[in-house]
Amino acid sequence: MLLRSATSRIVRSAIAAEIKLLRPQDARLPSAQAIGDDFLLKGGAHDFDSLEFVALATAVAGQFNLYEAAVEDNLLRYREVQQWIDLLCEPSIREIGSLSFATSGTTGARKRVRHPCAWLRQETQAWASLLSSRQRIVVACPTHHIFGCIWGVLLGDALALQAIDVDIADLHGALLRPGDLLVTVPTVWNFLAGSGFQFANDVIGVSSTAPLDDCTALTVVQNGLTQLMQIYGSSETAGLAWRDAPNAPYRLLRHWERQHSPQAPGDSGTLLRACSDGQSRLFAAPDVLQWQDDRHFSVVCRHDHAVQIGGHNVSPDWVCNQLCEQPGVAAAAVRTFSVNGEIRLKAFIVLHDDNEAARHEIAFWTTRALPSHARPRALAFGAALPANAMGKA
Repeated sequence: MLLRSATSRIVRSAIAAEIKLLRPQDARLPSAQAIGDDFLLKGGAHDFDSLEFVALATAVAGQFNLYEAAVEDNLLRYREVQQWIDLLCEPSIREIGSLSFATSGTTGARKRVRHPCAWLRQETQAWASLLSSRQRIVVACPTHHIFGCIWGVLLGDALALQAIDVDIADLHGALLRPGDLLVTVPTVWNFLAGSGFQFANDVIGVSSTAPLDDCTALTVVQNGLTQLMQIYGSSETAGLAWRDAPNAPYRLLRHWERQHSPQAPGDSGTLLRACSDGQSRLFAAPDVLQWQDDRHFSVVCRHDHAVQIGGHNVSPDWVCNQLCEQPGVAAAAVRTFSVNGEIRLKAFIVLHDDNEAARHEIAFWTTRALPSHARPRALAFGAALPANAMGKA
């Protein structure tokens, strides 16, 4: 059962994210912090139409699993954020006892993964046992995502700490103070490292949702951060393990175990969760893992070869296939490269008729047809795909 304050923060974050999906080009969109109790979900200053209103209701209903209580349509009776929060805090709905978190792939198709609140609290207590010295939580990430929900919402309730939601544009040295826990994502850590951000004494940081560049991790510690915890997990598993130094192995949380297979003794693909209700459940590991022992591992690569770009899972192979389907493209290759610590895509393209007009058309197509996170940031053209001395791409 969630506290009312937790429900409010998750709802506002979910609404802000859905609005951004509905209006990706609108620079006037409100942040979660700017969505007040009287924010109108239909009409109002932003003039949300009926279809947008239904999309907002669907996002919130899916997050809180309202279909289980057959009341998902009840949200449509109300127009203000506060009315939605009131509805979600009714005893019959609070007893649902689970939350769902969306994960998205390259094509933007979202699926929701359901997590019992008891499991979320179990993980939260594991993190709380490591962070009893914190005085406050500063949250610079969406709280409707599983990482932000556990670390930015539930952890504050478990430790009875004040939690402050901030936008990255508002994050500055004067805001942080000794005893703070800063919860944010690799993109923000890269920005803080590149800008020379100086941290107050006794500030601990937490990073998740994507791999963090080792140089970034070292730089923020050199700039005064006391400790940087990197959390490993996925939307399907929630948090699995953590480390507090670059290149160090990850340590499993106490309720997770490596599962040995008699048929494949060296297999690292299955993990066993000891659930809070006394039951156990098997999960597939999100990635290929290399184990040092039964409690420590390193991440080798993703099973699906996707990469994290701007918080989205992106498949370079999918982007390459999309390029190759264009009429003027004879062949293409797509790979990653790093820009100021951020992973981006670059593409090499072979055209049937290579000329400036054809190159311009392909460049324009990428901006029009591909999601921003899947869009190659560098395009190169040539007569044949690059190959090594062995003739391999």
